[in-house]
Amino acid sequence: MYYKLNPDIALRRWKYVPYAYYKKGVREAQKLNKEQFDTLIQCDGLTELPDTPLVHQLIQQNFIIPVTKGDLSSTWSLFKESQTRYFPALYLVITGKCNYNCLHCFMAADNAPKMTELSYETCLNILDECVKCGIQTIVITGGEPFVHPHFMDILKACQQRHLTVQDINTNGSFITKDILNQMLEINILPRMKISFDGLKHHDWMRNIKGAEKRTIQAIQLCHDMGFPVEVQTNVHLDNLDTLLETAAFFDQMGIEEMRIIRTTEAPRWVHNANGKCLDLEDYYQKMTHFASQYVAQKRQMQIDIWQFLTLFPKQKVYRYRPISLTGHSYRSNYPVCAGNRGMVTITSSGEVVPCAQMSGYYEKNQMSLGNIYETTLESLLTDSPYLDKITCPISKVQEHDSSCKACPYWKLCAGGCRAIALALTHDELARDPAKCLFFHHNWMDKIDHAILIANHDYQNIDTIDGKPVRESIHKQEGQ
Repeated sequence: MYYKLNPDIALRRWKYVPYAYYKKGVREAQKLNKEQFDTLIQCDGLTELPDTPLVHQLIQQNFIIPVTKGDLSSTWSLFKESQTRYFPALYLVITGKCNYNCLHCFMAADNAPKMTELSYETCLNILDECVKCGIQTIVITGGEPFVHPHFMDILKACQQRHLTVQDINTNGSFITKDILNQMLEINILPRMKISFDGLKHHDWMRNIKGAEKRTIQAIQLCHDMGFPVEVQTNVHLDNLDTLLETAAFFDQMGIEEMRIIRTTEAPRWVHNANGKCLDLEDYYQKMTHFASQYVAQKRQMQIDIWQFLTLFPKQKVYRYRPISLTGHSYRSNYPVCAGNRGMVTITSSGEVVPCAQMSGYYEKNQMSLGNIYETTLESLLTDSPYLDKITCPISKVQEHDSSCKACPYWKLCAGGCRAIALALTHDELARDPAKCLFFHHNWMDKIDHAILIANHDYQNIDTIDGKPVRESIHKQEGQ
């Protein structure tokens, strides 16, 4: 019999990941064993294979389909090998330009509008390198990505290369029915991550009159046309009063998810905040109160409170966000940030940075880990200061701060978020003060108590190595 790969399956290999595959629409590659891989690589429509239990298993698991000789697998599905380290995704800042001048923008190094932009040809080269390096998923952002003169052409280029556009980060001001129809026509259906900073407060944060009305219209239009939507809200002292009202408004609209973000001390926000920034203790307190009110209202929209708590109302469960290693056996060689390790970030000036939240700080301090105008993405993901930075193990953070060695929560937080550590301490290897506060001031207990009082149906689902997180913590505290 002859077989070919299911059109949704693509065989891949990287340095240190010899046997893997992508499933279309799934960001992370999955591992295979050698026997599975060696069999799948022969499923090319030209090689006759014997009838074996493994072949039957691969058919049942939808890896392969029987065909007549000459019916070939797609070029995307066929085995490709890269000499780079494994990275599944790229965060591509196609432009720094924006029609707004938001007061908090972390892409900015100061309070001046950013004007750099990747040329269309540069974007095409980057996408070609993504294919070469085995990167499958693209997140497109800015600035405001829709202001790029070749925005739709970049989407078409992703589709032509079989790259998945997972998210588009936007202020929503350019979203029209025509643009969304163009995206649907080329089979691009990303999650639209649209910034909205609270009813009656959005115009101030976005620094432009009428932004609130246009953004609500854009969110509604995306939802009505079948695009998944995530509303992203930067919380500060002034918009706390309408946060619950804002969440209820979008829940009633049918929006899938709302992400609430403590406005981080990026250079521009520090300049513009005028005392409106929430300190960490206030953030935790206000967000615990918000969460208890939200679950009491029996809403359906998922709420992700950045670096603090995620609520899943449909399942009636919640998770503590500061627990970095949930469900994994601890290893000292884990990267300092799994998010950075799983997604390359290229800024609108071509700089490769650990994450977008660090970009303004890097630019302000003239720090560079590599630039795609000076070298190839392939070389940056093979051997470079950038690669050294994002593969840095968590043991380096522990060595850097001796207090982490004796901390009973170390194996849960693993040093915390690097962007927050950098913003608050100006040291990327420092422990994240936000996580120290979370664990040592018993915010897990406070969350549990607040949610239990508001809704008895909710339960925490965090586990460490399959055991409830509380059991793991008590065990560590006793060591």
